[in-house]
Amino acid sequence: MEEVQWNDTVQNYILSQLTKKMTSYENFYKSNLGFGGYLPWFSVNDTGLWRMDANTASVNGQDNGELIWALVAAYKSLNDSGNLDLAERYKNYVDIMSKNMEIMFLKKNSTFAGLRCSAAFNATTTPPVATNYWSTDNCYLDDPYGNE
Repeated sequence: MEEVQWNDTVQNYILSQLTKKMTSYENFYKSNLGFGGYLPWFSVNDTGLWRMDANTASVNGQDNGELIWALVAAYKSLNDSGNLDLAERYKNYVDIMSKNMEIMFLKKNSTFAGLRCSAAFNATTTPPVATNYWSTDNCYLDDPYGNE
């Protein structure tokens, strides 16, 4: 992993890290459209994000829900501090995830509607289509406190 360099201001270091994180998210999304901007369990190295289980395509709803709120907070802070280009990248990524949330996580039919705890799928390189996603169990996000 890259060695931390403290030869500049803390603010510049944070901006550099936020830029690298967003670049990694964007690159993962471009290579894995079926994930809809959401992240599976992954490992990280200096070249980006890598799925820990390349044979399984699924994403966790609760963890990614927390990620969305972190991205929204980063967007707001970047926008408020005048870092508008990077703020726009964060906003665009949140928009991608928001657009795909219903497609990937909402299960609805004539007798039931709920948000899946996780969304499993096969098509990792094509954009999300509702019929490509399913639940691996009967778990639905119905606990606003995250099982705490």
